[in-house]
Amino acid sequence: KEYLEMFKGAINTYKDRFSEYGCEFNYGLLWRDDNGEVCEERPPVTDKYECTFWYNVTKDGQLICYDKSNGYTLGFDFVIVRIMKKLRFLRPPIELVECVDDNENEIDELLEDDYHILKELYGK
Repeated sequence: KEYLEMFKGAINTYKDRFSEYGCEFNYGLLWRDDNGEVCEERPPVTDKYECTFWYNVTKDGQLICYDKSNGYTLGFDFVIVRIMKKLRFLRPPIELVECVDDNENEIDELLEDDYHILKELYGK
């Protein structure tokens, strides 16, 4: 949730820009537990737990494909938090957490790139 708050400025800016072309900007968080199960609600923290931020851009309910030969669509996802294992011998247990701190800049760059692709596709 903290990452979503951190991304809100970029999200709101580009959401408005994409809507100029009749496109919807969709985003959210997904979690994967230690069994590899993906869910939209945060599961209990376990070993090999990770949280991913994702977004995509759609028009008329369809993903926007800009390279049909390779199937590339506007959007991206990346892991923002990864827990490799929990240290159980400490009281209380302390989690080893890997956070990608440069994501705030990364999301701006990704959205800017996608916006330029959208402009090329729809000619504005």
